Amino acid sequence: MPTAPPPLLAPPPSDSPSPIGLVVAGAGLILLCVSVLLPRISIDYEGGDDYGYFGLSSLSGGTTFAIDTSTVILTVALLVAVGLSAHRSPGLRWPTRLSAVGLAGLTAAFAYHPVTVMRQFFQDYEDSSGDDEFSGDSAPEITIEADSGMYLAIIAVALLAASTFLMRMRPRQQVYYQPMPPAPAGGPGASPTVTVTPG
Repeated sequence: MPTAPPPLLAPPPSDSPSPIGLVVAGAGLILLCVSVLLPRISIDYEGGDDYGYFGLSSLSGGTTFAIDTSTVILTVALLVAVGLSAHRSPGLRWPTRLSAVGLAGLTAAFAYHPVTVMRQFFQDYEDSSGDDEFSGDSAPEITIEADSGMYLAIIAVALLAASTFLMRMRPRQQVYYQPMPPAPAGGPGASPTVTVTPG
């Protein structure tokens, strides 16, 4: 009685990185480049009938809100971790993933640091102003917040870190069954035919 042939496993997947990981990494890199052009710090000025808004980007100049060397180094290190996560070596996957998460957190913290510096600067200036226009009931209200460029940069580094987990996804292994060979003529269990020739 014929037996079923053993199942055949699917052929091994290609050695190229996952398209999903490449798309997420590309989106994060594009958002990171766009965030440099957008305002990262917003300053709202409101005093009596006067109102003003200033949006400071990384290209505005100055040392307080420009991209510093630490942020550049962390960003480059994060991009290197993303590139290593696409390598086929299994030993590099989890170290690069954990490194990317840590670097993304540090990059976001360093990117937000100028907001804290600007707030502290204005706070110190108001405290040392005495009885001038920055004191009393008529003192203008100055609000310093993170702007769209800052939030876009944080989303960008988060996407770059997430892409390291998507570069080498293990696909679900599929099992294919080999088709049964055709049954002999006469159906299963048919007796063999014996031909007798005279002489």
